[in-house]
Amino acid sequence: MPKIIIDNVSKSYEPNIHALSRVSLTIKDAETVALMGPSGCGKTTLLRLIAGLELPDEGKITIDGESVDIKTNQTPMASMLFQKSTLYPHLSVYKNIALPLTTIRPKLTKEDIAKRVNAIAKLTDVTHLLKRKPNELSLGERRRSEIATALVQNRPILLIDELSNALDAKARTALRSLIKNIIKKNKITTIIVTHDLVEARALAKRIIKMENGRIKSGNR
Repeated sequence: MPKIIIDNVSKSYEPNIHALSRVSLTIKDAETVALMGPSGCGKTTLLRLIAGLELPDEGKITIDGESVDIKTNQTPMASMLFQKSTLYPHLSVYKNIALPLTTIRPKLTKEDIAKRVNAIAKLTDVTHLLKRKPNELSLGERRRSEIATALVQNRPILLIDELSNALDAKARTALRSLIKNIIKKNKITTIIVTHDLVEARALAKRIIKMENGRIKSGNR
């Protein structure tokens, strides 16, 4: 399982927007960490850098000793569950989940794709939703479908940007239980961005508090 090392990382947008400033953090194999702090403190930026969606201006991020670099052709180690929906409205849930598998090389057969989609659909409790389109789903069903899409490639790291903040209390509790069971069963190294202390305590072994692009506490 992967170990993530964030070493003295800084990131700015435009001259006066300093998203991260000299952030250092080590996340152990199969550990679940929650990032908390006010909006704009750098939590999501840090997730995007770990995912390889952007590069730091300074410092380095390594996963299992390998540098995260979007300029290389290395196979991504992390899947990211974004705060906003990434489901394509014109595709069924099945096709949305299957879509990331079409980029895998060597190319998977239709049978292999179907096997993976059905397995992850069962794991995330969306089997009965596979023929529906996103606009036919409740918010909770949509979020579970997005989780399935993020997990279907079986990557060892999961990055979650706000798991359940738009859901009602019952749906939030159910979703937290689902994701907790999944990451524990599969020993997935997980980083969760949340504003909800209850959610952080329910899911994470360690809570990292951030402020103004820096880590204030929890870096142990």
